[in-house]
Amino acid sequence: MNVPFRKYWLLQKKYMAPYKRQIVMLTILLLSNIFLRIINPRIIKFYIDSVSTETGTTLLYQAAILFLTIALAQQVLVVFSVFISQNLAWGSTNSLRSDLFRHSMDLDMTFHNKHNPGNMIEHIDGDVNNLSNFFSKFTLDLLTNVLLIIGVIISLMIESISLGLLFLIYVFDALIFVYLFRDIAVKHWRKARDKSTELFGFIEESMGGLEDLRAQGANKNVMRKFHHHSKEEYDATYTSFLYTTFFIFSIWAIIALSYCLVFLAGIPPFLYGKMSMGTLVMVYMYAGLIIWPIMNILSQVQDLQLADASIERINELFQTEKKLEDSGNEVMEEKPIQIEFKDVSFEYSENNPVIKNLSFDLEPNKILGLIGPTGSGKTTIARLIFRLYDYQNGEITLNGIGIKKFSLNEIRNNVAMVTQKVELFNASVRENITFFDKKVPDEKIIEVLYNVGLKNWFDKLPEGLDTKIQSNEGLSAGEAQLLAFVRVFLKEPKFVIMDEASSRLDPATERLIEKAVDRLIIGRTVIIIAHRLATLERADNILILENGEGVEYGERVKLENDSNSRFYELLQTGMEDML
Repeated sequence: MNVPFRKYWLLQKKYMAPYKRQIVMLTILLLSNIFLRIINPRIIKFYIDSVSTETGTTLLYQAAILFLTIALAQQVLVVFSVFISQNLAWGSTNSLRSDLFRHSMDLDMTFHNKHNPGNMIEHIDGDVNNLSNFFSKFTLDLLTNVLLIIGVIISLMIESISLGLLFLIYVFDALIFVYLFRDIAVKHWRKARDKSTELFGFIEESMGGLEDLRAQGANKNVMRKFHHHSKEEYDATYTSFLYTTFFIFSIWAIIALSYCLVFLAGIPPFLYGKMSMGTLVMVYMYAGLIIWPIMNILSQVQDLQLADASIERINELFQTEKKLEDSGNEVMEEKPIQIEFKDVSFEYSENNPVIKNLSFDLEPNKILGLIGPTGSGKTTIARLIFRLYDYQNGEITLNGIGIKKFSLNEIRNNVAMVTQKVELFNASVRENITFFDKKVPDEKIIEVLYNVGLKNWFDKLPEGLDTKIQSNEGLSAGEAQLLAFVRVFLKEPKFVIMDEASSRLDPATERLIEKAVDRLIIGRTVIIIAHRLATLERADNILILENGEGVEYGERVKLENDSNSRFYELLQTGMEDML
């Protein structure tokens, strides 16, 4: 295969390790089934030969009952084998899916900016689903199929060395054929999986931007692009099935050849009295029995063909490493944070700097008003403080300690952000507020809800904290913003970044948010990304950004009274118009 078999084995070994007991049980069931399948044709041989020699009916009845008992036992073994193998498949693939999701969540934003949610869903769910059968019994099935073939060949050789050798050559040639053509459809299935990923990614993007698409009257164009992606996926999948079907037809030709061998090799000895009727029927049954392991090996090859691209992409995702270092072990002191930027420069892409040699020092318990036109780097500063990205040059310190000396969890547990866009889950109110943390007491959640002004809203909920929220449906922009404040209050951060949250709300809701802001900034260091003059009245210091550079920094009171300052100019001309 294009991907070394070792990768298959390592992946399977890792996720099947917790299921050793089930694997042992499944092995016993499969081996027992092999033994019974090899024995039953011999019972038929004995029965037919006994009839022709007029053996007593008692012995014939015993042989018939034994045959039926073994046949029934085989079916019972099959049922239990399927039950255990499906448990293995679900358990192992769920563990794999969980690890992929956790790994993806840990990757930094440079990765996620290149992979949209639809693409990640196809990786984490679609690719893993393709491995279900592969994980459930691939190795065991391969082993048992080989053992079944060996058992049939030995049983045939007991009857006739030449007959056994003939079928050995036949099986050998058939398996060589399977080996030579095993990956005939692999590259086509890989392409089909890639096209499926592109289709899911486009669907996710279209659904996410549905409001804008409708507003721009772009539905027809989007549907045209959707049909283009669908056709590409259809064509790739169709080609894959063609190659796979060719392979299947070839296998059926090999199966037909096995029955021909029975008659070519068995009928002449039978006609000359050198082979009994029972032996001929037994050989015919063994020929049919050999078909099953060959067909199973075919099925496994098909599974590998389907899984090949998925395993390659899963391994590729696991091998993707986050670019952010996370080896820090410093601990935040129990006091407000002092933050300093020292000649910090940052670029998302090479030779395209977004922040250029930025320096400022914000003392503990102080509020910084951050202003600048769109694209000036305001949001990037917040991302650097959160360490969603790491700067290329300079240094950011928290209480005099380099930010990279803190672990990512330490930073994000002590720094919080309130944005204009609030992301809500299709989950309960409690889960939305706590981000699925079950340790937060209900009493504390309700207390904060009341404190931020959501008492009337909460008291109307039919199931209280258990009431389901359907994303943003049923919530006003103000209520969503206030829920974001509840999240921050429960987190009890030492440092808060606020992207002015009240710029698009009605006056009544705005007053509630302003009160929440007043409570939130007490005893904390705060950066406010401001869009309006009124917001800056809380600020102690002002930082004006333009094209990623700090063009002015200082105390707000001094700047607004300095007729030569840029901030003074903004106040005179109207900041909203200029920004």
